[in-house]
Amino acid sequence: MTVIEKAGLQHYQDAYSFELQEKLREQGVMDSAKRDRSAYVAGLKSIFQEGREGIKRIHLSGAAGTEVVYRMTAWTDVLLRELFDSAKKLSGIKDARCSLLAIGGYGRGELNPFSDLDVMFLTVKEPDPFGRTLSENCLYLMWDLKLDIGHSMRSIQDCVTSAASDIRAKTSLIESRFIAGNPDIYGLFLKESRGKILNRDSEAYLRTKLSDVNERCKKYGGSLYMKEPHIKEGVGGLRDIHTAFWIARVKYGVGSFSELKEKRVISEREERILHHSLEFLWKVRNHLHFISGRRNDLLTMDMQEEMAPFFRYKDFKHYLAVERFMRAYYLQTRNIRYFTSLLMNRCASSRKRKMFPGISFRKKEIAEGVTLVGNTLCVPDGRQDDFRREPERLMRIFSLSQRFGVLLADATQQMILSSLSLVNHDFRSSAPVRDLFLKILRGEQRVVSTLRQMHELRFLGRYIPEFGALTALVQHDLYHTYTVDEHTLFAMEKLEGLRGSPYPGNRFYSRLFMEVRKPEILYLSLLLHDIGKAVGPGHVRKGSQAIPAVARRMGLSEEDAGAIEFMVRNHLLLGHLSQRRDIHDPKLIGRLSRLVGDQEHLRMLTLVTYCDTSAVGPGVWNDWKDTLLQELFQRTREQLLSGAERAMEVGAVSSLEKIKSRIREEGKAIFGEEIEHILATLPDRYFLSTPHFRVMKHLSMLRRMEDDGFIAEWTHYASRGYTELNVCTYDTDTPGLFSRIAGVLASRGLNILGASIFTSREGRVIDSIQVELPEEHKRMDHDFWEEIARTMRSVAQRTSQVHEILAAHQPPWYLRKKK
Repeated sequence: MTVIEKAGLQHYQDAYSFELQEKLREQGVMDSAKRDRSAYVAGLKSIFQEGREGIKRIHLSGAAGTEVVYRMTAWTDVLLRELFDSAKKLSGIKDARCSLLAIGGYGRGELNPFSDLDVMFLTVKEPDPFGRTLSENCLYLMWDLKLDIGHSMRSIQDCVTSAASDIRAKTSLIESRFIAGNPDIYGLFLKESRGKILNRDSEAYLRTKLSDVNERCKKYGGSLYMKEPHIKEGVGGLRDIHTAFWIARVKYGVGSFSELKEKRVISEREERILHHSLEFLWKVRNHLHFISGRRNDLLTMDMQEEMAPFFRYKDFKHYLAVERFMRAYYLQTRNIRYFTSLLMNRCASSRKRKMFPGISFRKKEIAEGVTLVGNTLCVPDGRQDDFRREPERLMRIFSLSQRFGVLLADATQQMILSSLSLVNHDFRSSAPVRDLFLKILRGEQRVVSTLRQMHELRFLGRYIPEFGALTALVQHDLYHTYTVDEHTLFAMEKLEGLRGSPYPGNRFYSRLFMEVRKPEILYLSLLLHDIGKAVGPGHVRKGSQAIPAVARRMGLSEEDAGAIEFMVRNHLLLGHLSQRRDIHDPKLIGRLSRLVGDQEHLRMLTLVTYCDTSAVGPGVWNDWKDTLLQELFQRTREQLLSGAERAMEVGAVSSLEKIKSRIREEGKAIFGEEIEHILATLPDRYFLSTPHFRVMKHLSMLRRMEDDGFIAEWTHYASRGYTELNVCTYDTDTPGLFSRIAGVLASRGLNILGASIFTSREGRVIDSIQVELPEEHKRMDHDFWEEIARTMRSVAQRTSQVHEILAAHQPPWYLRKKK
């Protein structure tokens, strides 16, 4: 047992045992398993279901999560005890030669409404015929009641052997709990398990469990703040508590967190916070099981919306009820993750001391009152008063941690947590504190990991309250995968990852980052770019308006404050221009170059755009967005370098004539003298914005189009992750050609990334469309694209209707949900 205490569980077992016997007596099926098995099973099944419904009503009335878990466990206990006793009578056995044990989560006493139910029939030696008969009769009764139960039958020696070779088996066995049968057998098992199971090869067990934590973290998203978290296996979920307890149980031989407190492994405050967070998580899981009507641990967005009113959250100001509920959820799971990590670290540290009893880890004073012990940074006991006398030492601790590449010792973390009241207005306005913070942001390593530790200890939000307001802030939509604070830190990790990145796709942005004069101002811009989201809609405007106050408080220079305000005010601009506007438009480039003013602002804004978009969620950043942003940067940079604003406006005519002259010369081979007519009827924008090689391709297609009025060709750009479709046709009757073509593409599951559409005065249409397939099908075969072309021809020439095509086509097989 972990948080479940034996005394509390026993109370409900006694009450439910009496209730079950009374109901069996009322139904007249007491001791009738042998006489009228079907009536006995029907009566017991009805009683058991009625009991579960009663527990559900108690839950819906607002009972604590712990109470519901106690009740579910105790009610199941008394049922299985009744079934075991009935199986003894059916088998004609007076003295049970085996014990019925609960194992796994049921053994911990932690049953939620539809939790796994695992039991083991335990014998002293290999089961004899009587023992097998008893266990089989018991299982038949369980199955008659439609219980979904996992079961095994083992001797004590089988358990010892299994635990020695299987870590999962060992974990399951150390959580066993007696339900029914011969208690002497269970007592013998406990005696054997202490020496041969619990303490055997404990170091290997600890190493495996610590490794499992990292693997599970990766499997379930790697973040505490997943959009749809897994209550049990996700980061900060129930499994974190289980793992920490398993490790502590093997390490210290304890049976509950209360015993860990008594042994002073954890503090009373830590136990209280952990219990409160676990209580919340149990209540969430109870409700999720009840409303799902099955075992379900994935807190999907629709389930979150059902949870919010049950937990009495309502819409408030600009926050939705579901966003307020999920914020509470993340804050509780953050507590769980933090304190279970502390406990596992303490067990690991204790393990190292035990492994090397004769070794005293080297201590080195690296600053006044700060010592390096092994790979941790420590503030010795009795030096906490140093923080009160000189609060800036709090920031220096993090700076030293970054500089030496070490973590903060547990005791040092507790000192910081208890000193947060010192982070007040004077602290936030301190120039030495500011300089230390900017020094951290200028660091060449561990910038974001240091900020993360600040955030975990609630220090970062105290120092910059505008960021603190983003803690666990949820945006309940399909676009944003993470909470706002986690998204912000991810964006900063994207930036830090550019430093010397070996990944070819990052080279462009890595080069830009290396050219930034003040990386600390870029980091600070990212840290603050979404602070407006804490105060409602219009976050860009509200965030940029808040920057001057932040800058004044920190004592930033006017130049640095202006740069940060500019980044926050425009952090969505380049994404919008590159993805929604014509980046070949000279006027657009001219306006953008005037806005950014110089190359430094352009570099920083481009990096902010890349990092911000990349950190929204998996798959949001793609090769197409990358290509557009780089092209927008290059065009704007060229203009800034050449002072080309006047040339882009005054010299546009000269540039256009040069372009047309080259096309005229090469186009005569295709159209002859008719090329002059083509040049005169197509819009100037087409020639200014279309690369020369593509213009020549279009001219060739226009010539071949004249046979039947339609032609489509495609080119795969594998390195950039998209396929380009070029379509030439006539559209002289009614508008809507592009929407019809887009409908055809949508019917085949193609995502349109971008399109350029040009129409001559005579109705010749030239469309260049960039499309993307799902990641696992970046290229389809030739027949697929031929069929696309034929269908586009039919809707362009109105021999088919696009709505009929959309209705006739199911989503492509690669887009259908897996069953």
